[in-house]
Amino acid sequence: MNKKRFYIISSTLLLIGLFAGVVQYIGVINTIYAAINNPGHSWSQMECSEDLCIDATNHKVIIKNLQLNGMLYDTTGYSASDSASLRLTGEGVRWDEPLTWTGSTHGLIDCSNIGGTVFNTGSGTICRISQATVPTGWTQAANWQRYSIASWGGDACGRHVSTAPTTWSNTLAINYGAGSVQCTSSCGTCAGFVGHWWAYNSSSGPVYTLTTTSNPTSYRVEVGVY
Repeated sequence: MNKKRFYIISSTLLLIGLFAGVVQYIGVINTIYAAINNPGHSWSQMECSEDLCIDATNHKVIIKNLQLNGMLYDTTGYSASDSASLRLTGEGVRWDEPLTWTGSTHGLIDCSNIGGTVFNTGSGTICRISQATVPTGWTQAANWQRYSIASWGGDACGRHVSTAPTTWSNTLAINYGAGSVQCTSSCGTCAGFVGHWWAYNSSSGPVYTLTTTSNPTSYRVEVGVY
């Protein structure tokens, strides 16, 4: 074999080798590019079964059985304690713990919805709200409340002054007032009126029966409910 033929054959084999390498390199690049831009099936292309279904169109996941080996958090990032339940709210799914006051059927979310805060009385949790009246569907928890003034009213003899707590506490408030008419004139004096009468005039009358109301709404600024 002469040198000219040897060079021709060597050059040809070299070109073939280079061409094959370039083709292989281009194939690798195409594979990487395709993987980056299309890493697999989209969620909408996933096949559904009764065990698992990812429904991207309706934004939901269907799972037949779910085993959790850790905590379950709600939309606020909170993981509740025992006896809590999941509730669907306007903010999404949230854990709701019940108020622990005996007889309560409300939870923490219910308390928040009426503008209240949860308060631990030592005998159970209640909802503390800044208003005079008890909301519909709720009940006052014992005598938990607070008033803006400690006393008011009273009859003409200076008796039967209404009293109330001005600090947040489990304290009974009593409002005294006049009931039915018992005497309109010549009824006597304050010195002669016994304690269960209400006098509008300290010298002669009129005189009424005495009424009492527990935990009135007048002057009340906070109340505890369950």
